[in-house]
Amino acid sequence: MLPRLFGCGVVAVAAVSVLVPSSSRASENVDLLGGDLRIKHLFPAGTGVDVSDLVTPGSIYSNFGTFSGSVLPNGGASGGITRLIADDIVPVSGGLIQEFSFTVGNLGDTDVAARPRVRFWFDNAGVPGNYYVDGATPIGITFNPITFGAGSLGIYTADVSAIAFNLPNAKFWVGLTFDNVGTPSSDLDLENLGQLLFNPPELGSSGDTMFITSASGSFFNVSNPAGSTFNLGGNPVANTGWEFVVPEPGALSLLALGALGFIRRR
Repeated sequence: MLPRLFGCGVVAVAAVSVLVPSSSRASENVDLLGGDLRIKHLFPAGTGVDVSDLVTPGSIYSNFGTFSGSVLPNGGASGGITRLIADDIVPVSGGLIQEFSFTVGNLGDTDVAARPRVRFWFDNAGVPGNYYVDGATPIGITFNPITFGAGSLGIYTADVSAIAFNLPNAKFWVGLTFDNVGTPSSDLDLENLGQLLFNPPELGSSGDTMFITSASGSFFNVSNPAGSTFNLGGNPVANTGWEFVVPEPGALSLLALGALGFIRRR
């Protein structure tokens, strides 16, 4: 079953074929620790708004231009983790990612604490294919538990300079799931969490399609995850909010000097 869309109204997503469920679960995989998230921006509920001033300098992809006013819940929570919803991303270039942002909406009337978990894949003819690796390292990031306020709609930013990773100058997929590890949240609580829809991208491009897994799970280092693509009939366009930032040249020079100083001190 595919998710429903929440915003100024409720739209049922047309059913499509669903593949064999994956057996991934939160406790089965170990990935990079992303630390704490910070709030970049909170939106008023149920309203579309132009927020192009939120685009970060140095971004290789950002669709933080126009918020549709709608939220797509991940749904399917089972065993303390939701299904994963992924979007296709075509950046303007590749680069070393020091910071990125994504969106979370809480559609419930109570606070929900959860761990957001981010996953990446190479594209395979329009669906997530081989799991994304930077060199020999599979890239997946789990953040510390954070409380999403009742009815909140926000952009959340991660400083990943301590675990910086490269993204390709090519189409890839990025997905988000939520689990309840280290929180009192139930599966019913997790059902209220989802992602905000934005379009068009300010930098880069993204097709009017998303991917949802057949079952709940972590999906870390899982190639060709079981699931299906879908869209929302073009209203709104099926693009969730993401932004990826590389250091500007001056910042890279400072990082290099800092690393050199560290090596010399050792």
